[in-house]
Amino acid sequence: MPSSTQAKVVTLPSAKLPLPIVLGAVGLTLITVMMLLVSDGNLVVALVPTILLGVVWYMTVKPVAHSLIVLFGVCLLMHNPGMRPHDGNWDGPLQPVGRLLYDNLRNIVGVDALRFNAIEAVLFFLALLILLRWLVGSRIDNPEGTSAARPLKLALGLCLVTLFAWIAWGIARGGNSQQMLWQTRQIMWAPLMSAMFIHAFRTPKWHRALGFIIIGVAIVRCLDGIYFFYGMVKPRALFVEYSITHEDSMLLITTVVMLAAMMLERPTKRTLLTVMSIFPIIAVGLVVNHRRLAYVSLAMSLIAVFLLINVNLRRRIIRWMLIGAPVLILYVGAGVAAKGESIIFFPIRSLVSVADTKNASNQTRDIENYNLLYTYRDAPLLGLGFGHEYNEVSVAYDISHAMPNYRYIAHNSVLWLLMLCGGIGFAGMWLYYVVSIFLGARVYRLTTDPDIAVGALTSVAAVICFIFQAFGDMGMIGWMGVLLLSAANAVVATSATRVGAWSDVGTPAPKAQAHSSGVESEEPLRAEQIA
Repeated sequence: MPSSTQAKVVTLPSAKLPLPIVLGAVGLTLITVMMLLVSDGNLVVALVPTILLGVVWYMTVKPVAHSLIVLFGVCLLMHNPGMRPHDGNWDGPLQPVGRLLYDNLRNIVGVDALRFNAIEAVLFFLALLILLRWLVGSRIDNPEGTSAARPLKLALGLCLVTLFAWIAWGIARGGNSQQMLWQTRQIMWAPLMSAMFIHAFRTPKWHRALGFIIIGVAIVRCLDGIYFFYGMVKPRALFVEYSITHEDSMLLITTVVMLAAMMLERPTKRTLLTVMSIFPIIAVGLVVNHRRLAYVSLAMSLIAVFLLINVNLRRRIIRWMLIGAPVLILYVGAGVAAKGESIIFFPIRSLVSVADTKNASNQTRDIENYNLLYTYRDAPLLGLGFGHEYNEVSVAYDISHAMPNYRYIAHNSVLWLLMLCGGIGFAGMWLYYVVSIFLGARVYRLTTDPDIAVGALTSVAAVICFIFQAFGDMGMIGWMGVLLLSAANAVVATSATRVGAWSDVGTPAPKAQAHSSGVESEEPLRAEQIA
């Protein structure tokens, strides 16, 4: 007979993997082996399908903010080859990955139908994911139920509706459909990406993350430009128009305003040390990039900040300016009188050159602006529609051999958009810039949180920089401008409802407070409250 102490054997049921997982694993293994054979044993190429599958899985199960914050940082950091970094004299370490991001996939894969880049592919996938989650009522992207300012969302929607209406208007008038796609690419993604950022980045935590990324990327790109200027341009006596890219003007000016806002709102020793360690790098990078439009944007952004801040802070700044006026006057005078190419006085010479009627760049821009306004007179209300070019009644330089389609895209994006869309279409597409600045100003005035105040000032400056970049140098068709504009719209749209700067009809506005949780803040008060 069996012993009473004999252990009883328990049989566990065997675990079975679901058939789709088994088939997927087998298929992925076969694809990996096939890629390994095709690539002559290249392990990196062979693992691409597995990596892509892992990325797609992560994007699907996590809040969309995780994917967008990575996309935002990587796209800002990597150079867009279309912007000709370093004036085409050096690829640099930031360009190879940038080529994979910004070049059309047809140039990389070799399939002519893929006339979009990797950024657009990711954005399209995330847009479908957001739509699907909205249809099924998922709250994974907004567990707290935080709302965003309705006027900005409506203005973004109006921009998209107007855009597609004027695309149809242009095609109906015989516009070139291929050139229309080139004209509207970034213009279409600007409101779409803004809406996606608003959906994803709803809390101050994400807003601070956006700020850290902007500062970090600005430092890296400045170091990249400084190395190029002092390591290649100066030793080889090269002539370059810029050291980083045209688009970096907006990034660097946004960063400068953010640092200034930090000093205004958190005047502590820690803030001072942080700003003093970062600002010299940004300043040198700004100077060696050699873009006079940057200084115009900086001046306009600082004027906007000056008009928004508290009266007491404004008086303090005026006193500091009066104290430093003699030094400033000497610097301006020396800069105006300086000869040669000393970068110390380049900001002053750049601002002076803006009003120089003998400057060749100014003359060509004036001629182009005249052509745009002359064309605008043919259809002042409805415009020509997208897919059309401006009439070149006055010719500056013939650049058709280098850029045959140059009349479809003008340097002055503002007058160009006015010419294409007329007064009615321009108003519909331009409104969300005004709404964003308005909401940013209200957020700044009503918030008691220094971080939100910094975000509001920075966002207003980013929109202003975008407008000046658009007016001065094709700013509406650049990816960096669209990224920074989308981040600014996200910050002001969600901060507006958080601090009570805007509330939907029938919903009481939340009381302005330092933290949305209602817990008393232990953070220092804003400088204007102390004053």
